[in-house]
Order: sequence, then C-alpha cells, then structure tokens
Amino acid sequence: MAIARALQAKYTASSEVALEVEGKRLTVNFARARACTEDQLKRVAEGARRKLRVRLPESISAEQLIQMLGHKAEQLVDSSSLPLTEAEMSQSLSEAEGKEAADSSSPPPPATHALRLDFSSVSAAIAVKGSLEALTGASAVSGVEFVVEPVMSPEEIQAMLPATPAAVAEPEEAEGEETTGSLQAEALE
Repeated sequence: MAIARALQAKYTASSEVALEVEGKRLTVNFARARACTEDQLKRVAEGARRKLRVRLPESISAEQLIQMLGHKAEQLVDSSSLPLTEAEMSQSLSEAEGKEAADSSSPPPPATHALRLDFSSVSAAIAVKGSLEALTGASAVSGVEFVVEPVMSPEEIQAMLPATPAAVAEPEEAEGEETTGSLQAEALE
C-alpha cells in the first residue's frame, strides 16, 4: 500500500510530472480490491509469494514443466531458467539420499537446474506449489520454494513521496535554543 500511495503522490501532485503516453496525460488511480481472507493472510505470513523457484532433475526441461502446469500456465507471467549453485546441487543430493533412507518410495532425482516461475497472483503460485510437490515418480521435481524479493527499499519509497512542510530543512539552531519555527514544527507532529 505504501508503494501505491507513493506512486499516486508522485504522479498526481502536479500536471508537470504526470505520465504521458501517446500525447495523453495519465492519471494514477488505484482501485480498491476486496480484503484478503484469513487463510490468504496466514499463508502470506508463512512465506507465500507469487514467485516460485523450482529445482528440476535433468529429465525435466522448462517446457515440460510448463506443460505440467496445465491450465495454471495461463496465470504464468514470466519464467526464466536458472543454474543451480554448488550448495543447491549438494543439498539436492543429500535430500534425495535422506528421502531414500526414510521412505520406500523412490525419491526424485537430484536437481541439475532450476526454473523461476512468476505468477499473476499468490493464490496461483500456492496452487502450483502444492501440485508440484505432490508429483511422484519420473515427473517429480526436486524442490519448490517461494521466492521472496523486496520490490523497493524503504529509502526508494521515501524518495518518491513529496516533501512535507515538516521535512523542509530548518536553519541550524544552537543547543538549548528554541525558535518559533521549531516549536511550530513540533506542534504539527
């Protein structure tokens, strides 16, 4: 919500900074969406995001994985192939060995590459994560995790907000002295 407010403040503060596309000035306005359910809020608090990192064995290509998504592939905004780090490859091997010892079902083969999937919504990513984790046998993936990335830092958001009167720099004052301006600024806070 802070990003939406910052964008709205920046692009609607004056007509000089309004975005222009094909000679028309755009107005930034955000529609109100219905509130999230308790279950959705709980899942997001537990780490659910709209982006997934899927570790794949050599036998599953990116195209095959996208085909495995079925109708959920329509909600896929972007996908990109990623190499595994050495730590992920060794983790994948140890996980496969641990599952083999603990479970009589065949564990998925170790991961050799990864795919990043960006969905249009958190609920689509949650559904896909659940269905990929349920796969077994030759179509099983080696691992699925939510990708957590900051969109903007607090400093970047603050830089987008218009300056407020209290934020305007005041002349430096000697220690212990208070001027009318500083008393007025304190009263506003």
